[in-house]
Amino acid sequence: MGRLLAAAGLAALAPATPAWAAPPFPEELRIFVLTMGPGDHPFFKFGHNAIVVQPADGPPVLYNWGTFDFESPTLVADFLRGRLTYLLSTASVPSTLVEYQATDRRVDLQELDLPMEARRELAARVATNALPENRAYLYDYFWDNCSTRVRDAIDAATGGRLKAAMQTPARLGYRQHALRLTSDLLWEYLGLHFGLGRATDLPATRWQEGFIPQVLRDQLREVRIPGEGGERPLVKDERVLHQSRRTEPPPRPPSWTLWFAFTGLALGALLALLGRLGVHPLARIYFGALVGLLGLALGLLSAALVFLWGFTDHRSAHANANLWPCPPFVLALMPLSWGLMRGRMVAAQSACYIAVGAAVTALVGLAAKALPGVSQDNLGFLLLLLPVWLGIAYGARCSGGSSPRARSGGDRPASRSAPRGK
Repeated sequence: MGRLLAAAGLAALAPATPAWAAPPFPEELRIFVLTMGPGDHPFFKFGHNAIVVQPADGPPVLYNWGTFDFESPTLVADFLRGRLTYLLSTASVPSTLVEYQATDRRVDLQELDLPMEARRELAARVATNALPENRAYLYDYFWDNCSTRVRDAIDAATGGRLKAAMQTPARLGYRQHALRLTSDLLWEYLGLHFGLGRATDLPATRWQEGFIPQVLRDQLREVRIPGEGGERPLVKDERVLHQSRRTEPPPRPPSWTLWFAFTGLALGALLALLGRLGVHPLARIYFGALVGLLGLALGLLSAALVFLWGFTDHRSAHANANLWPCPPFVLALMPLSWGLMRGRMVAAQSACYIAVGAAVTALVGLAAKALPGVSQDNLGFLLLLLPVWLGIAYGARCSGGSSPRARSGGDRPASRSAPRGK
């Protein structure tokens, strides 16, 4: 650990005092950017970063925009509404390094070669930001997070040179970065892919790509600032404080569209086959149970999309085109499952109408992808769910007329023989 701290070039590493209680910054100080790689926890997949201010005659102060109050009574409600308040906090550099080393997360340190006056201005700016009355902000996963706060502070210190240098098109968009960083955790990958709306597919600049800490780290290497005798690199020195043994995230997200399509075709064929074999009680039970389970799961997911769009500030989930292949009315399939298992004709006809309606909306979503400016990266979900709705529609149509109960009159009891006359 001693070698780790010495390599950082951060002398006198003692617990940091709160920035608002510290004396004015001295004439000489150093500015560092600390970048931490992804971790195992789903919340840690995007990495993290912070600014470190190192006075010449005192302990370093680490400024971290990634903290929030775990004990807040409104924490869950704020998270669901997309109004989670994050805080700028200060921390001890040694304890921070120990924490990330213990969880085997890569740690990079970059020293910024800013003019001394710009260093003092940056230090004063973040210290003021850390005051109790200034430290809170509304967090957004893509547009206002810990990394964008570090980016903005550095951009102000360079007189806007960072932003000016990053106005070219982004290598990857918001969704693509989110999917590549979560591709090793399938449920998180699928959840983000399904829940993110069109806003995350809009063209972005490299400046906006800085919402990922590792991307911002790489961008800082490219920036040049005025100096004696011409321009010089913004990053004066750079080193890896801890090299993680974990695999680096892929440079691009995986392309699983064909797997989505194959899964949808297989599931749709299974549903169609079970419905076609509806004359057999066991097949009818399996068909009804599977239809009910799909209706419940997909209906609740669709309701969640409506909730996120209409009742929260989760901007990245608004106007989600996955409502085309997964409309809310499919939730009505769930209560029909009991009737399908018993071979009720009315239940089969209702399920067929609902599935046909869902197939039509999926086709509309598929056709809308040809329209310029309205498309969302959801081809995989369209190809997954369209065969499912067609399979349910075909299976329900077959099962509605194949069971003995349906052939003998469905839900109506057999007529009793009329009494004979004298």
